[in-house]
Amino acid sequence: IIIIIIIVCMLCFYGPLSVVLLIFY
Repeated sequence: IIIIIIIVCMLCFYGPLSVVLLIFY
């Protein structure tokens, strides 16, 4: 499930949100 959320976020924003996910992961 986490992987799906990361993929969706990267496809939708692919910006600061991906960085936040990397820090949060």
